[in-house]
Order: sequence, then structure tokens, then C-alpha cells
Amino acid sequence: MAGLGERGSVSSRPQAASIVGWFRASLYDSPIFLCYLSVVPSLAIFLVSVETDFYDRYREYYGVATKHGTLRQVLEAKRAMAECLRDSLRRLLLAQAPGTLLLMALAPWIAAGLGLDRLQVAILRCGLVGAVLHVHCLFGGIVLLYFDRRRAAAEVAAVFLVANGALTALTLFVGPRAYGLGYPLAALLGCAWAYRRLEETLADLEYLSFAAQPMMPEAPAVESSHPASA
Repeated sequence: MAGLGERGSVSSRPQAASIVGWFRASLYDSPIFLCYLSVVPSLAIFLVSVETDFYDRYREYYGVATKHGTLRQVLEAKRAMAECLRDSLRRLLLAQAPGTLLLMALAPWIAAGLGLDRLQVAILRCGLVGAVLHVHCLFGGIVLLYFDRRRAAAEVAAVFLVANGALTALTLFVGPRAYGLGYPLAALLGCAWAYRRLEETLADLEYLSFAAQPMMPEAPAVESSHPASA
């Protein structure tokens, strides 16, 4: 992060305000806090709508799959579940996008009211976009875990972690005018990977559902009738 000079120019080195002792406040703290507050509606919609409507279809699919439904019934249940999931995520994005765009437009006035400087306005705008992409990345990972795709969910987390670290280092190297860009770009990569893996999972779901089952039930353990030797 970087401070502003008396004439509004951006200094070349990151700065942080001292609070008490070794506690310091980064210039990122306030903008990113506001960004995470801005996605509370998305979190609420995901909990109330996506995890309820989708979960009903999810139970229907596995109910058909585990109760010896026909292949046609399994595919129809999968189609309904995938359609419900895509529609829910689409509605979530449409509900969040107007609020995010409005906050980006009002960022200078919000910053003035909270005492933020010009560099923090740019960080706020980047962070607003990054927060929306980040929550969608998290939602993709959560849905992957519904299908027990733990490796794919770990890949999503790893992509975001590595991209965020690399792009943060790059923006620090480029300078203050690039600050804040690493987070939305990393979130975009994580989101893209999450939905790529999710689409692959949905495409092969019936195979994954049945291939994960054991070919033969495990035989129960037989206890020995001989007494243990002393």
C-alpha cells in the first residue's frame, strides 16, 4: 500500500498507520472490510435459497440413484438438479451485481465520509469486484464438497492461494497504481477453476455416483472362538 503526498501523488513505498505499539493498520484493512460487508446479501441468498432449493434436488437425485431407479430417472433427476443449481447461482449473481456496481460508483463519496484516501478508493473498487468473485469461488467449492469431490475443492483453494500470492507480489513490484488488482484476478482464476471442475462433475455425475460404491459389500469381521493365550 502507499500513502498520498500533500498534492495527492502516490508515494512509492507501502505505508501503514501505527495504532498501539506494534499494532499497525494497513491501507487495505478498511477497504477490504467494506468489500466483505458488501457481499453479505450473497451469503444470505446462498444460505436461504441455493442451499435449500439445491439440497432438495440433491436429495431427490441420490434418492433415485440409491433406490434402484432406472437410468432415465437418474438422468432426469440429475438434469433437474443441475438446472436448479445454475439458476440459483445466476439469480445470486443478478442480485449482487447491482449493489456492487452502485458501491463502485459511490466509492469516492464513501471514502470521503470514512476518511479514506484516493489510493484506498482504487483498492475499494478492486476489492468489491474481488469479493463477489471470491464468494462465488467459495460457493463452487462448497457445491463440489456436496458431491464428495474433495480433491477438486482442494484444487480450487490451491489455485486461489497461489494466484493471490503471485499476483500480490506482482502488484507490489509494479507499484501503487496496481495495488488491489491481485485479489480480483486471483478470485477470477479460482472462480473459473471451481466452475470448470463443477461442470466436469455434473457431466459425469452418474458415473461418479456409482463408481464410488464398492463392487461387493464388505464381509463382517468374524470373531475368533479360541480364547486368547495368556
